[in-house]
Amino acid sequence: MVNNHGTDAVEQGGILIPEKRFIPLTPNELSQECTKRPSIQSSRAEIQRLARLVYTDPEKFEQMLDEAQSDQHTFKYLSRLITKQPKSVTKLLGKKSLLRKNKERKNAERHASLLAFSLKQHAELLKNTKEQAIAEHRQRYEVSKTSCVESPNDSLGHLFSLPKKQQIDALSKSPHLAQELYNYKQALDNRLSTSERNAIMLGDYEKLSESLGVSIEQAKEVRTTFKLTMDAFNRFEKSKTRRSKKLNTYLAKNLKNTTSSEPHIDSIKFDADVEEKVDVLIPRTRSRPSTTDDMSQQSGKDYYIQANLKEIQHLAKIVYADPTKLDKIISVNQNNSRSLKSLSWSIHKKPQDISQLAGRKFFFIKDKTRRNAEKYVPILSMAVGRHARILDYIKENPSLLHQGKRRTNDMSQQPARDYYIQTNLRKIQRLAKIVYADPTGLNKIINVNGDDSCSLRSLSGFIQKNPQNISKLAGKKSFFTKNEIRRNAEKCVPILAEAVKHHAIILEHIKLLNQEKQRDAERVVHFPSKNLTTLFFCHKKNREKLYP
Repeated sequence: MVNNHGTDAVEQGGILIPEKRFIPLTPNELSQECTKRPSIQSSRAEIQRLARLVYTDPEKFEQMLDEAQSDQHTFKYLSRLITKQPKSVTKLLGKKSLLRKNKERKNAERHASLLAFSLKQHAELLKNTKEQAIAEHRQRYEVSKTSCVESPNDSLGHLFSLPKKQQIDALSKSPHLAQELYNYKQALDNRLSTSERNAIMLGDYEKLSESLGVSIEQAKEVRTTFKLTMDAFNRFEKSKTRRSKKLNTYLAKNLKNTTSSEPHIDSIKFDADVEEKVDVLIPRTRSRPSTTDDMSQQSGKDYYIQANLKEIQHLAKIVYADPTKLDKIISVNQNNSRSLKSLSWSIHKKPQDISQLAGRKFFFIKDKTRRNAEKYVPILSMAVGRHARILDYIKENPSLLHQGKRRTNDMSQQPARDYYIQTNLRKIQRLAKIVYADPTGLNKIINVNGDDSCSLRSLSGFIQKNPQNISKLAGKKSFFTKNEIRRNAEKCVPILAEAVKHHAIILEHIKLLNQEKQRDAERVVHFPSKNLTTLFFCHKKNREKLYP
């Protein structure tokens, strides 16, 4: 088919541009993508910091890390090696003679287990980051993926052969042809990238053929078809814009006379738009003040209150032989923070006044269940006190009860500002000062794994089993004697582990909330504008002529 205006020929039928191919990431690209992530960089910095505290030659250890790059299996192997034989990597800091070790050697051995734990966490982080990078690469391909673009059909080919004015007339009279041109233009836009479009504009056929995977002759055909399509589409859009301006100016000046007399379509000759004020048809939702009943009903639906109540019930089963008595007391005083605070204090001082403790005791001999129950008494007391503090916070901020999903979405977008996270972090820091002589080590681990709930759960179990491997416990111990600070530190170890686990639970819930879709409850619907009202009163024939 030959264009009447001397344009190149465009063939109908067949494939014009083939489908875009998926190119997976190479191992080098995947490694570079992982090393760019801030979480990987912060974890690597923490490993380097610990290596300086453990080894005399940390540069040799860093060379091993550089060789490993993003291979999680190598990091797992190093973690197991340091756990069993930390000396096999390089020489440890400090000195050792027979049974005596200086302070540096003790500090190095204590940090060696923490280094092994950090390497294991780094391996898990690398694995998750690689999976995430591959998924993101696949998602980017799926978003940009388009099917092949065929050559223009007979109707579009005939349209491209017409003169400019006849093209506009043909598109105005045939909405089906205009829609077909728009769809073909969209298919070209979706298939061609920015670099390919620039090559078309510059006439660089070699670059275009290499990018599309076609021959140079077919690249020339692609450029010709793209140019014809865009020219026809742009001319038609300009004509529609001129007609819309004429309609708007006409409606603005003849608004008062539209209901009494029908205007003729040829009399539209105006040149200005009018901005109009519109009234609200459906107002936005307004919040009303919270009553006491509302607060009691809504607070019972709050996730943190429900989670805390479940935790209290779980701990009560461990501490008491009959936990139903404590459940009844809490259900009666569920929304009374003062009663819950006094209940927390009584559990801490005299837990047996509420109900009989689990297990058995004969003089000074206690079975395993009784020892476990006494161990969890302070944790139960702390959970009841936390429930009272949550109720106080909701009473101080009653507006949170009427924000519904919007409040949870704000918490998921800004977790660092969330009240519960801040309160729990302060509690962890306070307990770390009681348990450890140097609590900065634990604080740094929590900062590195601040948003990783899996790592925090592992850290909670690590604290429960081997608290001294993270840092030296507070107080002093000599043979079988312990001072009061050491006894208090060992007593608070399970409370600290439970607080870290609770922090992980809060983070998991916030991640789930972040995945929920939100609907805007403050949408406003206005009355139709004057221009639209006038258009509603126009005759059907005039509307069809104005908008074919």
